[in-house]
Amino acid sequence: LARTLARLLGELDERRRLEDELQDAEAERAGRIRTKLAALASIDDRTLIVIDEASMVDLSTLYRLLRHVPDRARILFVGDPAQLPPISFGLVYHRLVMDDAIAARLRVVHRQTEASGIPAVAAAVRDRRWPPLPEYAGAVDGVSFVESPLDGIPDVVAKVAADLGGFDAGELVVVTATNDGPAGVGPLNRMFQRSRQQARRLPVIKGHLGEWFSPGDPCIHLRNDYKLGLFNGSMGKVVEVDEVER
Repeated sequence: LARTLARLLGELDERRRLEDELQDAEAERAGRIRTKLAALASIDDRTLIVIDEASMVDLSTLYRLLRHVPDRARILFVGDPAQLPPISFGLVYHRLVMDDAIAARLRVVHRQTEASGIPAVAAAVRDRRWPPLPEYAGAVDGVSFVESPLDGIPDVVAKVAADLGGFDAGELVVVTATNDGPAGVGPLNRMFQRSRQQARRLPVIKGHLGEWFSPGDPCIHLRNDYKLGLFNGSMGKVVEVDEVER
């Protein structure tokens, strides 16, 4: 079963508490406790725990997990030490992968081809070298660079997006480092949405949390909702909006 580490630790803590209660519970209450236990995560000697994005695991989180792991259970850490840092104090994964006796390294890039230029740029960044970035020259293969002042980034992004066929091409994604500011997620999304909505005269409504929605808009879920089966990072698309009923 796939769970976030936070949820797993919460269930393991709850399991331990309920198991302590079970020892002194009368028959009827013991039955209710066993029902609750059946729905919670458990770890035994045959369990293999696979931790994805393990570079984000901090020392205190790993300590909490190890308190629930039997001696014969196994843990497999999967991640990239050059990507996401721990969410709190302590480099755990980064130290573990320095031991060649317990670490396996994947050295072939499968996500991008060499022709894309991305592996070469990534390798240069890992080596702390300035990557070879030619000046942007339109819709050509490879990685290029556009110099722009901060307040000019939205116009540059809009031009590059148009050169690449726009979002109707279905594969265009704009990645930015911040949520706010001239080049933030919010302002760029609103810029593209207004442009598309006005060009096609699409209906648009304001949601209960202040965001605007229009048919065809891509959307992403930002919180785990286990009842609905939606998780942080789940992606979708607005199919239609009701301007009357919102």
